[in-house]
Amino acid sequence: MKTLFAKPKFYFIAIVPLLLATAVLKVDCPVCHGQGSVNGSNNMGTVHVVAVEGRIIDSMQDACTGYIVTKARPYITAYNLGTDDANGWLTVDLFNMDTGESLAKQYLPVTVGANTTVILNSLVVFAFYSADIPPKHLDIKIETLTGTVPCTVCDGSGKVSLNTSFLANTFENQLVAEIQTEIEFGPDLRYGEPGSQEWLDWHELA
Repeated sequence: MKTLFAKPKFYFIAIVPLLLATAVLKVDCPVCHGQGSVNGSNNMGTVHVVAVEGRIIDSMQDACTGYIVTKARPYITAYNLGTDDANGWLTVDLFNMDTGESLAKQYLPVTVGANTTVILNSLVVFAFYSADIPPKHLDIKIETLTGTVPCTVCDGSGKVSLNTSFLANTFENQLVAEIQTEIEFGPDLRYGEPGSQEWLDWHELA
């Protein structure tokens, strides 16, 4: 009987410390390769916004919270000069024309084929706080996003546990695609706690 139980006990003693070690030991994140961020777009460096028509269509301030909800409907013409398809994001920056101050940003997904022009027509909703009189002269400017976004696998640290690294290596392509989603860029346009009298969800005003 001693022989029957000796091996399982040995395996238990050997495996538990090994599992603990893989959970504690930190290695470079295989998704961002230790950088803490991944590219937020593919080939967007060759995409140019060549024309924007249509501007602000509505802007109102909530008297209780001070938040200003502004709607814009731009018609955007973008051209891809490159020989490869491009996909990523356009940044839509709402700014005060009198001061030049950037008030809020939103992000639009875009896919442009090689040597192709696309026209986008989107309703964009901004929300920003102002305790003063709302700006009278608002406008938007639109640019291609070519930067990076934080890696959600390592929370931007560039390091993960060894056991997480095994999983991330297996699903690297899927994880990168998940990071490059609209969720990464969607700002929180809510105010107050859910269920409270102050709770507002500005997306419902779109």
